[in-house]
Amino acid sequence: MFESDDSLPSTIKSEQAYHHPLAVSPLQIAQYQEPQTTNLHIQKHIEFKLSRGPHVYPEESVEGWKEFTHPNGKLYYWNQQLRIVTEENIKIRDDKIALNDLFKQLTALDPTNPLPVQGEIYLGLRPARYYVVDHGRKQVWWWTDVDSIHVGGKHIGRNGTSNIFILQNYYRHLENFPSLTPISKEDLQTLRDGLIFSGTDRLSSQNSTAPWNATDAKMYLDFMKELEEGATKETGLNNVDKPSTMHQTWFASRLMCIMLQSRSMYGFGTKDAIFDYTIIIQLPPKVFIDYLVGIFSFFAPSTYMQRLHHVRAGGVTSFTRWQALVTSLLAEWSDSNLLATVVLSSNMAFLALNNLSAIGRISSLISTFFSISSIITGLHHVRTHRDRKDLPANKAAMYFRNSGGSNRNFRRLSFFLGLPLIFLSWSLVAFACAVTTYAFQNEQSLASYAILGSILGVLVVVMIWMLVHFYRVFSVGHKKTQISNELVSIAIHRQSTEAESIRAEEKGGGREIRERTVRGTTPPIQRRRSQLPTNEANRSSISQRSSLSSSPIPYSRGLSSDSESDKESGPRPGFYSGRRIIVDEDDSPDDVDDEWTTATNSVAGST
Repeated sequence: MFESDDSLPSTIKSEQAYHHPLAVSPLQIAQYQEPQTTNLHIQKHIEFKLSRGPHVYPEESVEGWKEFTHPNGKLYYWNQQLRIVTEENIKIRDDKIALNDLFKQLTALDPTNPLPVQGEIYLGLRPARYYVVDHGRKQVWWWTDVDSIHVGGKHIGRNGTSNIFILQNYYRHLENFPSLTPISKEDLQTLRDGLIFSGTDRLSSQNSTAPWNATDAKMYLDFMKELEEGATKETGLNNVDKPSTMHQTWFASRLMCIMLQSRSMYGFGTKDAIFDYTIIIQLPPKVFIDYLVGIFSFFAPSTYMQRLHHVRAGGVTSFTRWQALVTSLLAEWSDSNLLATVVLSSNMAFLALNNLSAIGRISSLISTFFSISSIITGLHHVRTHRDRKDLPANKAAMYFRNSGGSNRNFRRLSFFLGLPLIFLSWSLVAFACAVTTYAFQNEQSLASYAILGSILGVLVVVMIWMLVHFYRVFSVGHKKTQISNELVSIAIHRQSTEAESIRAEEKGGGREIRERTVRGTTPPIQRRRSQLPTNEANRSSISQRSSLSSSPIPYSRGLSSDSESDKESGPRPGFYSGRRIIVDEDDSPDDVDDEWTTATNSVAGST
């Protein structure tokens, strides 16, 4: 692997420019770009004289090279004869010579792979770097073996695929140099289809992994329409014959890079493609310290833990989910600061009373300390997170990485994020104790004590009842049977077995359908659904599935089979790891069986 020479001087000599050529990708060009402004002092005004008459601006041209201006304002140069594209200033003689020498050295590395006819080579200096672009194959490649991690291919080998990475680099090259090769009509149609799918998927699914929401997708589609109409007016050709303009190529290439980046992260085109980010959320198991901390923190950290894992599902950080998380957190912290300020004012007024008991005064002081702590932590969180709401996905991922990334450190992060609400809750508890003590400290009539005690008791009972009710509502295990992905596989396998049996009966061969068993569980249902005469059989079928789902004995993912082809084929079509179906125990057996079949069919159809 080639490495760059960090000892190169700022002014490169021709014999040093190509000493260690570095294989880079179009995704990495930005990190090598140098600022064009050398004078950092901001002038109040600039004075210059303008001559009378029409102004003439002579163009400084270099033989064999053509200058282009990127939509963002940067200059780049193109040599049509040598098919070299560069951002280096070829008007500097030493840089021009260095580029020519670097080109000769690189083309001699592998004579069997010449520069493609429909392509060009990107060259850069400081350090010397290159890559080759093939427009015919829509690829970016190099004349040396390259490790993917050194050219920005971080997702290759995990969820992404190398072909998506190469294609993403190709479109990044078109984005960086849009005046050389117009983007094809097929690519524009692919982008249009991707935008429509993304907007529709985000509208119809709350757990979509599509890169754009409906509003952004609609806006981009409107931009595409405007660019196409502008190109038609500019060239006078119809939509089929007209070439893509520079701005149209830049616009479409940038969006194609974003779409391919999303596809790479979520395993597009693979058997493990992630179409629902919730199925890859795996919350860490709770330990004793979690319950201990949860009791004293009103279980606020567990809520933040779940929200953090939703943003970073499967190790993939989503920009939209990150933005939604920070927005909701900022709103919560702002509300907690407001409530803590109200509690603080109430405590100040309460402490001004003359006939307070010692317990009431101490409780009010404790409430004051907690409210002040809630305000301080809330202000800190708002200040540190307000400007990070619009961070890109890679910066948001760094936020989690700097927090440790492990489950234990996520626990710590969730605890710190919930401190404003935790302190506010304890402040309210302490203030309630102070008010209660004040209410019962003076000698009053028995009727007064009875009225106050009754009201207080009713309020406490109602609040406890409310907590228990919503705990049961949101509890995963209450009146729900979680049917795991192994049972989904059983249902799909049962349907395929029924189909095999029907085909065998139609052929008249009388072939016996071998029974399939699930290792570690009770034998599966042996009769087809069409053979079940009554609802009692359905009820026994449901109860057996429920016993499978609640069985404490671990069992394997697959199904045992006497057929070698079944063993080698792996998971059946429609099986997706992590898919879960929730069946309500209150439903009738017939409804549950229909929901079971519908759910398994939807799993098979979605893949």
